[in-house]
This record gives sequence, structure tokens and C-alpha cells, in this order.
Amino acid sequence: MGFVAVYLLTINLSISSIVPSAAVGFLSAIFIKKYSYEIYTGSFIGMSSAFYVNEVSDFLFISSFATFFYLLLTPHFKGIGGKFGMIAFLSVSSLIILRSFV
Repeated sequence: MGFVAVYLLTINLSISSIVPSAAVGFLSAIFIKKYSYEIYTGSFIGMSSAFYVNEVSDFLFISSFATFFYLLLTPHFKGIGGKFGMIAFLSVSSLIILRSFV
């Protein structure tokens, strides 16, 4: 959800992805507290370049990778900063690597 929101705001408003990511993180912390970490992680993924992420299938693959990495890494990195950015990096990088083989 955060992924799509940031991506669409960035593309449609032609602004830097930092502001939409911060807004999504802030609003999710206020209104959707139960899932705010997951949404904020998605907002980091939404900061990806439209050059690499531009099809619906990309959204599905990256979301799947992000879910996998989030569930895998979150229990091991409690209290460590950079976790969400690392999950975003691993998810988008996984898509790019897969594309290089296809």
C-alpha cells in the first residue's frame, strides 16, 4: 500500500519521492498504527526509479520479495536502523537481478 501510494504520488506530482514517503509514513503512523511499519517499508520501495519499476508485474514481484525479506529479517534486526531501507533495496535489487536472467 505504501509502495503504490509513494510511487503514484511521485510520478503524478513530478516531485522528489522523499516528501510522499514521509507523508505516507506519517499518515500511516497516525491512522493505521497496526500496519504502520509495513506501510512505511513499502514507502521506501515506492522511492524506486520508474526506470526499473514500471509494470504491474513489477509491483507484484517487488511486493512478494519485500514480504519475504520483511518476515525473514525483522525478527533479527530489532532496534537496528536502516532495516526498512535495506528491505527495499533487497526487494528492488532482486527484481533487477531476475530481469537480467530473463
